[in-house]
Amino acid sequence: SDLFDDLEPFGIAETQEDRRQQIVRLASAFSHRAFDEEGRCVLGDPPPPTRETMWLCFGLLAGEKADRVLANAILGRLEMEFHIPARSEEQEEAAGEFDIFITNHTVQLLRLHREKLDLPVLEKMERWGRVGLRDYNGDRQSDYQFHGYNDNMPSKATLGMILGGELFGDEAAVAHGLWNLRQLRDLLSRRGTLSEYSSPTYSALSLANLTE
Repeated sequence: SDLFDDLEPFGIAETQEDRRQQIVRLASAFSHRAFDEEGRCVLGDPPPPTRETMWLCFGLLAGEKADRVLANAILGRLEMEFHIPARSEEQEEAAGEFDIFITNHTVQLLRLHREKLDLPVLEKMERWGRVGLRDYNGDRQSDYQFHGYNDNMPSKATLGMILGGELFGDEAAVAHGLWNLRQLRDLLSRRGTLSEYSSPTYSALSLANLTE
């Protein structure tokens, strides 16, 4: 879009912090053009997916006051989306708000930027994050395990159980997340690598989840 033609590409970064600040500035420049002050996307329909919008909010919340204000406006308007629809016939699960990506992005967001969230947004993010600690038959956090295939998703689930369990005082969730890490250790001892369709992109995302 012509709206973004003047955004500068990254220059050379001497340190990881330099690169991080470049990303924060780019997230700010992009978001202030892509969203109005009430958090509505102005790029037309369909709006960007919820999880990708949340990625921008990490950058905004790490920025200046105006960036944090916009992040709260955006997060306040976001709606839950589902990567995998609920397949259980249990009414409680079918009405739930769990998504392997969005739920755990929410936990990361709370862990890093909780104090920067307005109260209504904080309450919404806590509601989304707590869902990741609940369990049903299939398609929930504890069902994502390390098998040497699609390891990005169990990495995200492990992050959510450990950080979410610590955040909300759920010892069982923390214990299950630690069990997942032992399962990963066994996988690495057998194969020596994580797997996501041999993707360098997803391997980096898996490592980012584990370093959190």
